[in-house]
Amino acid sequence: GFALNTDIFLLTQRLSIIIFGLSSLVSCDAEQPTSTAKPPSHHRAAAPHLVETSLVKRHTTETQQHFTGTVKAQHRVRIFNQEEGRIELLSVDIGDKVSQDQVLFKTNPQLLKAEMAKAKANYNKASADLKRIAEMHKQKLASDLEKIQADTAMGVAIAEKNILKLRIKNTTIKAPFNGIVLERLVEQGNVIPKFTHALTLIDPQKLWLRLPVSEMLLPYIKPGGQPTIETLNSRQAISGVVVKTLPQIDQTTKQGL
Repeated sequence: GFALNTDIFLLTQRLSIIIFGLSSLVSCDAEQPTSTAKPPSHHRAAAPHLVETSLVKRHTTETQQHFTGTVKAQHRVRIFNQEEGRIELLSVDIGDKVSQDQVLFKTNPQLLKAEMAKAKANYNKASADLKRIAEMHKQKLASDLEKIQADTAMGVAIAEKNILKLRIKNTTIKAPFNGIVLERLVEQGNVIPKFTHALTLIDPQKLWLRLPVSEMLLPYIKPGGQPTIETLNSRQAISGVVVKTLPQIDQTTKQGL
């Protein structure tokens, strides 16, 4: 009988421990809060912003850029004398407007005129000799060789006279076109040799304007455009035409083509 009572006591003790453990767990669970409510927020809702909208349209924009360049005459001629001698007339100065065939300067032609007188005398002699030889040749009194020599002498006399006539004409220098005197490199009274650069003329109606332009803007400048040009001496606007752009730039890559 004692052994049975001991087993009952041990079983009762184990059940008590298990029950006490379960009660402890239930008590711990009861202490945890069961509410799922969110804590109050401290941030206010953002106020709405007003936005203005408009329709997107494609159109061409225009920009104005100012550049400084150098004007160069498209038609520029240097005037040289063709005969040496003293300048006896110089009728123009730098900046003067001249018209076509206007006399610019003259060199003294007296020496050439003396040579012309000599050439005329030779011409008269050759003419007389040719006439005499021709009559004699008809009468068989002059040989064919003499007739050929007389013809040759006459031709040489005519050529010499024509050459001197042209050289005397070249002592007077005239303007080849309507223009402006850009340079004057001689003075009246100077003695100048042949082919001396005396004057420079330009045609103001045909001018080039060269401009340095950034490669970022060069693709947008096309031949045929009409820029407005102003000079330093005058505020009057001049209309121009874009003739050429160098080098050609790709609009996307900004690289030369």
